[in-house]
Amino acid sequence: MENWEQIAQRDPFLAGVIAAAGWLPWMEETAESTADTAGLTGEARARFLNGWHTAMEDDEAQRKADLEKYLDEMQRQAAKGDPAR
Repeated sequence: MENWEQIAQRDPFLAGVIAAAGWLPWMEETAESTADTAGLTGEARARFLNGWHTAMEDDEAQRKADLEKYLDEMQRQAAKGDPAR
């Protein structure tokens, strides 16, 4: 099985998406430092960074949608009133 660094040689965009999937906000790595790790330059680096940022935007959109869904459910439950009364 290939890792994102091996995939980066063939498809930098996909490698960026895969590398971003494992990223957590408290990690010290950035998109740029991760691209450096793979030795990407020029067009390949740009495509990798584009893949990384696209994945991060998709994750953020999903988090927002999940939060809205959770808040809507809380509001529906609150509208029902206190079942203990």
